[in-house]
Amino acid sequence: MSKQAHEKLPEKLQEALDKGLLKRLPITFQPFTRQQLRDWGVLFPYERQSILRLLLYLASLSEQQLAELFREVVQLEEKMGVRGWQFSTEEQTILNASLLARSRYFQD
Repeated sequence: MSKQAHEKLPEKLQEALDKGLLKRLPITFQPFTRQQLRDWGVLFPYERQSILRLLLYLASLSEQQLAELFREVVQLEEKMGVRGWQFSTEEQTILNASLLARSRYFQD
């Protein structure tokens, strides 16, 4: 792999991740986020800035604020039963997309 692919994450972002930011996100948000972080070294600068701003914003929220922000998403995940699926939180997969699309709540 190229040196660029192993480029370190910005310090503030790494600190937020070390404090468990990813575990605070809804399960359906985790695959995309983890994939973006893994591919950090090959992202365009605009993509990096977008992900960085989003994740630092989320990290700045209290538990209550984050829960309120994602309340409807988490409720929908619970209705869908996502946690009982073989849902990958590491990367976006065809299986994930298929499971979500087959749910009767998908359009919600």
